[in-house]
Amino acid sequence: MLIPATNKSTAKIFTCSFIVLTVFDLLFESTTNNGLTAGQDVMEK
Repeated sequence: MLIPATNKSTAKIFTCSFIVLTVFDLLFESTTNNGLTAGQDVMEK
């Protein structure tokens, strides 16, 4: 099955964006979770 070049590049762009968004989401979540736990530790002390 032949896929037009436009569809290939579009799929590539979607894949790259999806990977980037997933990585940023994971990084953001871990940093916010660390910030929340650190804030709780400070509040408890």
